[in-house]
Amino acid sequence: MCVWSIFNGLFFLLFVAVFVFITSVAVTLARKRDKALKELAANLNAKIPKFSFYPTLNGEHQGLKYTISLFPGGKNTPPYLQAQLLKKSAFRLSVYRESILSDFGKKLGLVHEVKVNDPAFDKDFLFFSNRQEQASTYLNNQTVKEAIQGLFRAGFDSLTIDYQRVTVRRPDYSLEQDLSVENVKVLLQRLAALAQGL
Repeated sequence: MCVWSIFNGLFFLLFVAVFVFITSVAVTLARKRDKALKELAANLNAKIPKFSFYPTLNGEHQGLKYTISLFPGGKNTPPYLQAQLLKKSAFRLSVYRESILSDFGKKLGLVHEVKVNDPAFDKDFLFFSNRQEQASTYLNNQTVKEAIQGLFRAGFDSLTIDYQRVTVRRPDYSLEQDLSVENVKVLLQRLAALAQGL
């Protein structure tokens, strides 16, 4: 009985220690995140909305409204940063990095993508659109190509354009690197370059 009581006491202390550790890590990360967003808001003349489901920054770049949101991870999803620039488009487009699976799907005829007729660009990326000719013309713009390449080099894993906005997503973002003023300015410049071609 005495041994059992000691075991229960030790287990309870271990539980409390783990809970305190996890809570302190979460609080520290939240403070760093809030500090990074406040610094961005001050330097980019942007705003942090008072009520938002996720930490968010709203602003305007070259006359276009943008939103940067930080989403927590889920069971099978890492935390990710999402940036959106509002810009109307006449077509939808999705861009992903080529992979072994996509290459295999193309060989089987299961994947039907937009061709840009730029071997290096086609080899690196996978393009899907509801209007292939318009998307192909858009993707053959050198400024658009450079913006896409720069975003994926920076760790973004998807780019989507719908009828209202340009959206990019970066998994496992770094507060220090991806939310630095300098890098967010570069991100906004690349999104603006994409929007100009629409």
